[in-house]
Order: sequence, then structure tokens, then C-alpha cells
Amino acid sequence: MALWQILRDAAARHPNRVAVEVGGRTATYSELDELVERIAAGLRFQGLAPADRVVTVLGNTLEHLGLLLGCYRAG
Repeated sequence: MALWQILRDAAARHPNRVAVEVGGRTATYSELDELVERIAAGLRFQGLAPADRVVTVLGNTLEHLGLLLGCYRAG
């Protein structure tokens, strides 16, 4: 099972539990799953295909985590 699928399952079972704290910000499983889905949808809309490379230039942020997981979810 892929990491993004584990996140989706955790969001379904425990939507209001804190999933992660990054840089003093917290996100519940539901919030993180929604962020990851929005990013994945945006990447797919931009034409990201399986095996395409994505470069990230972000610090240790919630958005960076969302981007990493969103890339996996987008394929």
C-alpha cells in the first residue's frame, strides 16, 4: 500500500486527529489529505505523467510535505 493510501485511510478513520506538526503548525489527517489531494489534482491538471520528475525548492513546511505526498498521489 502506498504512503498516500495510508494517509487516505487514516483520514477516513481519524479525520480530526493531528497527523503532523511542522514548523509550529499542525494539520489533522483530514486537512493533510485534502492538501495532498489539491496538490495532486493541480499537478495532474498541469500534465504531470507517471515517471515525470518534479523538483521542489521549499523549506521544512507543511506545504512541502503536501507536495511530496501529492506527487506520489498524482502518479
